[in-house]
Amino acid sequence: MNADSPETRRTHIERARELLPPADTARPDDYRALAVEDLLAQLDLAGRRAVLGELLRRRTGTDDEALSDALGAAAFEVQAALTSERIESRQRVVDAEIRADPLRARILNELTRGPAGPSELARTLDARVETMSRLCRQLEAERLVAPRAHPHDGRRKLYGLTPSGERAAADQLAFGPPAPPPEPIAATEAQIAIERGLAEAIRLRRSENRLDDAVKALEPVIREAAKYELPQLELRARREYATTLRQAQRTDELREQLHDLHRVAKGQEPRLGAECAMPASAHLHYELGRRAQTQASDDLAESTRLLLTAGSLFNAIAGSGIAGDRWAAREGWALFSAAENLRQQTLLGSSLRLADRAARLFESDDDAYGIANCLSLAGFALRLRGDFATAQATLAEALSLAQEQGFERLAAGTLVHLGEALRCQGQLAEAEQVLTDACDRARTLNASVTEAFSLSALGATAYCAEDPLRALTVLETACAAMEQGGHGDGLALTRRRKAVVENLLTEDGRGRTDLADVRELLGPARSRYKSLESAAGVAACLIELGRAKRGRGQRVGDVCASLIAWFEPIDRRDLFQRDPWIPERLVAFAEAADHPALHETATALRTDAIRRQEAREEPSRSLFTYQLQKHVTPVRRPPTGALAARIDQMAGEPRRHSPLAEPGSLVAA
Repeated sequence: MNADSPETRRTHIERARELLPPADTARPDDYRALAVEDLLAQLDLAGRRAVLGELLRRRTGTDDEALSDALGAAAFEVQAALTSERIESRQRVVDAEIRADPLRARILNELTRGPAGPSELARTLDARVETMSRLCRQLEAERLVAPRAHPHDGRRKLYGLTPSGERAAADQLAFGPPAPPPEPIAATEAQIAIERGLAEAIRLRRSENRLDDAVKALEPVIREAAKYELPQLELRARREYATTLRQAQRTDELREQLHDLHRVAKGQEPRLGAECAMPASAHLHYELGRRAQTQASDDLAESTRLLLTAGSLFNAIAGSGIAGDRWAAREGWALFSAAENLRQQTLLGSSLRLADRAARLFESDDDAYGIANCLSLAGFALRLRGDFATAQATLAEALSLAQEQGFERLAAGTLVHLGEALRCQGQLAEAEQVLTDACDRARTLNASVTEAFSLSALGATAYCAEDPLRALTVLETACAAMEQGGHGDGLALTRRRKAVVENLLTEDGRGRTDLADVRELLGPARSRYKSLESAAGVAACLIELGRAKRGRGQRVGDVCASLIAWFEPIDRRDLFQRDPWIPERLVAFAEAADHPALHETATALRTDAIRRQEAREEPSRSLFTYQLQKHVTPVRRPPTGALAARIDQMAGEPRRHSPLAEPGSLVAA
């Protein structure tokens, strides 16, 4: 029998038990106490039985070699058993921790290589940046990691292991489960590489606005997914490809992609399988709805219906258990896009409620990009409703989230809305700083439309700050940028603002613009607003035309008559009352023109607008729980007097007349 076999050790232990004195006669330092306590504290785990036996013999004063050998074997067995039990206990604890949150364990392991940020961890571990940010914050709260400044970018954070984190990572390596055997390359490494390529293409689009580069990055992703027969991954890549083509305005290529999605939805692509048909149909409805937005279609009602259908399909897919995508986030994007349509149709309450639903879906999926977009849209809608303080707080949180996650394109657009909210509250210095930042970022990203809107807002801010000459210069630049970007709505707004400034300079004697030049500015703007059924936009243009005529000593009876006629249809009056700026301007113009009939109409419209604002239903507050955690906007007195008038003069957002009612089914929770 082998001297070190379990059978031999058991024989030694039994022999030792026989030779030990009975427990009731044992001294306090008997052999059992020595074996279990003293030896574990003093003897090396790798000690031999002979050494253990000799030490025992010396401590007990016995010369019985058989007893000494048996005690040595017993002590060694006790040591081994206790050590094994401690190891197994630690293994169970570490294994439970790793199983509870495998990604958390992988982060600790990855950080043993050195500090890294959420973006780098996301790429390495094939996870989302939002998830990495959340887990890093949790590890920081547990004092396992600590933030460090990025050596080249002060806005970004790196995380490194603390001493406690190093011990936790060492425990995982020592006691954690062994790594699983590698799977075949086609099922693991290739898929991981394709997923990373897809994530990088999305990052190029979302963060850097490099749309053409994103298109180029997506093409090999689609080919490789098809090569390795990964149908759901291929479908996701095709969806992102269509989205990127739409944003890049590459309409011919987009049409081909939509045709391909249609074939998959009809089951005409056997290679992708029947399980891709329903997801393809949902993606197709979504892209058709978004394409209508991108092409500035007048039929936003149809676009909204397509997007809500897409949302319903994504919801059904999630309930059916089909794998392959983040269906809650896809439903969230469909609802968000529909909310943007409702915002354009001046259904601001419905837009806010739908954005709230989308935000909750994004939150359930830990999608920071979706949440930030919902907050930005909500802030925009709140500003259009005249709730400037809440808009400011909401936009500030959207900006904070966008900057934290590196969503530069979204951050630039949010800065424009935030600057306008600040301007509307009379915080002109802060507004100029924010809008200048927006302009610089948009220029860096080559986001021409965002840059044009930031310039228009900067011109409006300069006018409110009583610097009309600078305002005129900036607005001229903004008009050129709007024309170059092909944004008709923004061009109408900026031309009207420019006409306001030129009228003021003429009234003050610092300029002399012919009435024909003012008409040339206001005519196209008025036509644009009329095509949009923007009651406030058309009224603002007519008011400015009347002001130009009065400043040049001409009668304004025809303008007053046009305004009265414009507000005869009930639906226009209803839409006009939703505007937080122009009703007050209409009353002021009617008083200055000394036109009783117009004054009666204007006063009635303003009264109804105030009543509507007081009675309007507030949107769900759940969306605002995000921003209330960090951004508390101090209560300020609203601007009054000349400043309030200048702020109103720079208003006049495009408002589409909505062919949709506001049925509860659109916004049901």
